[in-house]
Amino acid sequence: MGSDQPRPLLKQLPLAGLLVAGVARLAYGASYTVDDAYITLRYSRNLARGAGAVFNPGEYVKGYSNTLYMWLMTLPELLHHDPIGFSKLIGAAAYLGLLLVLLREGRALFASQAAAFGAPGLALLSMPLALWYMAGLETGLYTTCVVTAVVKRLREQERELAPYSAAWFAAAALLRPEGIIFFVAMAGHDVVVKVFARKRPSLRDVLWCVLPASVYGAELLVSKAYYGAYFPSTYYAKVAGSQHVLGNLAVVWRGLCAQWSSPNSYVRTCLGTVGGLWGIGLAAIGLVQRSRLRQHSAFALMLMAQVAFIARADGDWMPAWRFCVPLLPFVFLLIAGGIAGVVAALPRMRDAAANTAWLAGLAALALTAPFVLHASDRALVSAPPFLRQGEAFASLLPPGALLSSFDVGGYGYGGGSLDILDMAGLTSDIITRCNADWKPCYPLPALVMPDFVRRHPGKRKGDIIYKLLRSKHGYLVSANGRYLVKQELVLASAPPATAHSVVSHGDPAHPQVMALELAAHSGPSRRLSGVMYWRGTDTNRAAVRERKLVWMRAQVGHDAAASVVFWSYISAPEQWDTRSLFVDRFTLDAPAAAGTYDLAVELGDGSRQAVGSLEVVEGATATQAASSDVARARARAAQHDTEAAFALVRDALAAADSELARNLYDRLAVERAHSLVASSSAARTPEAKAPFLRQARQLLHQTYWETGRASTDLRRAIDEVGRLQREILLGLWQRGS
Repeated sequence: MGSDQPRPLLKQLPLAGLLVAGVARLAYGASYTVDDAYITLRYSRNLARGAGAVFNPGEYVKGYSNTLYMWLMTLPELLHHDPIGFSKLIGAAAYLGLLLVLLREGRALFASQAAAFGAPGLALLSMPLALWYMAGLETGLYTTCVVTAVVKRLREQERELAPYSAAWFAAAALLRPEGIIFFVAMAGHDVVVKVFARKRPSLRDVLWCVLPASVYGAELLVSKAYYGAYFPSTYYAKVAGSQHVLGNLAVVWRGLCAQWSSPNSYVRTCLGTVGGLWGIGLAAIGLVQRSRLRQHSAFALMLMAQVAFIARADGDWMPAWRFCVPLLPFVFLLIAGGIAGVVAALPRMRDAAANTAWLAGLAALALTAPFVLHASDRALVSAPPFLRQGEAFASLLPPGALLSSFDVGGYGYGGGSLDILDMAGLTSDIITRCNADWKPCYPLPALVMPDFVRRHPGKRKGDIIYKLLRSKHGYLVSANGRYLVKQELVLASAPPATAHSVVSHGDPAHPQVMALELAAHSGPSRRLSGVMYWRGTDTNRAAVRERKLVWMRAQVGHDAAASVVFWSYISAPEQWDTRSLFVDRFTLDAPAAAGTYDLAVELGDGSRQAVGSLEVVEGATATQAASSDVARARARAAQHDTEAAFALVRDALAAADSELARNLYDRLAVERAHSLVASSSAARTPEAKAPFLRQARQLLHQTYWETGRASTDLRRAIDEVGRLQREILLGLWQRGS
């Protein structure tokens, strides 16, 4: 009796196998994170910390093109979790969701079980899908939303169902601004279907049209109010040609002609991954089947809409055809329909051999994909190297320092405490204006005067900026010619008044630390920042490059794992003589156990010098120490000794998470910034105003990064300084043009 009963578990084995294969396929791209993902994540982090949806605090430029995704990435930032892990979890869920949508659509369209698994099978074999669903960007979630929206709308057309697909189209439009083109294309398909079926539009159809259009329009209006522009800066920075309607149509037409005429075009090489002409031929067979014409024509229309967008954007610089990912599922559905149509046309193959032949054809089609993503291509835009370098630079530069670079994703997120000047224009609307004509923008980098410049050898503008800044006094050149750094960040005539003098013993000609800036006490294992000031010497400079920091307690040494010295990035400056001091910034973790520790520096020649001490406190003692520092800081502020007050507040923050210290830090920074802004108002020229505003900006941004959040007063001051700086730069650009 049992053998006559159905076996539901066995019926689910193909579905389970598909999901298992999907999870295994994701392993291909799991380790890859594209550098641009961190641009969005930096916006999300600033939004979570109260500075607003900005890349640099105070600069309202929309450098992201994935609004809904940016909001989603704010969740892990609020919870202090790894956002990349969360992004890959979303990508994996979206990938499995896509496979299920393709499988369900296949079962609705095709009688053959093998044909039903055809489209998801092709998706499993697609390298661009596996890579971009796990790359850290919104591409995977966006693609799944688009495919789900179209498939659901096809069912709504057929059965007059509630228009839930409108929510999916709205989500797609919020994930990518070009997502609205799929809605427009599907609306056109709706009209044609209604005309041929001789049906009048219903209230459901009106509701379906209203939601995505309203959401998209609201997003544009909010963007205009918040950033001063309807579209992301990527649109203005990357999209060439006219911005008017007729001009856009002309550019799209020229782009389409170029995409289909050149064998090496973006679209044609992308279609090579699904069999090239073989794949197009099978898709065409799917289109001529009258029984599935309504569904297949919709898929073809979506494909054409994305190709039009690619033609307008002139392709994409990223590897593995990121812009082709949204159209591939529709290609797979058309190919599956074509193969099913061929099999159905052969009566003798409508048995078990039909499934075998279908799967064999599918495998042969997949093997025609000519593209293999080379390791060098992946390394070119992979985030981890940029992330590590950004973290290293953040340990060598003071918070709020300005780093100029072309690659700003990993640098921006890893170098979290740094401001970033993106010379490609994605986070600066002033630089975006320079894309068409760079001549009016020659004075801008010199006026902004970044503290650290990373050269991009492949960018012409990068060379112009690099040479322009190198001609200015006060910059030191890196050993390999890739970096510039402000001289005052590396060399000083004297240590600041807040630094503690270090008693030196030994040979005066030997490198020795003369002063140290470091918190007097700290909580266990807290990250500390400090500065050592080395006496200038002409001998044994290599010993300083190899210096190590050690915590000493009871004559037992513990490696402090301090950041490297600036000499790892720049050559020994010729200006360093016996009258100048080498500024050695470092970060390190405090010891894990409470107690008093001595900090010693060991040189490459084996010599050791004690430079300071640190008291590690915890519990009630840490809270008491922080409160004491805050009280002393208030007394210093009352005496107008602002520098000492700042130093004491930083000591309080090192000891414990003190809200009193954060509030006092904010107040001191805002008051000092207002004083600097008043000084800038008295200046008559932009060149005279700029230094005061740069100093105010760095002070406010340093406060933001060190306190870990932007209070209302602090954000208001940051925004005001940012507005004044932008007015100066915009006026200078307009004068130059």
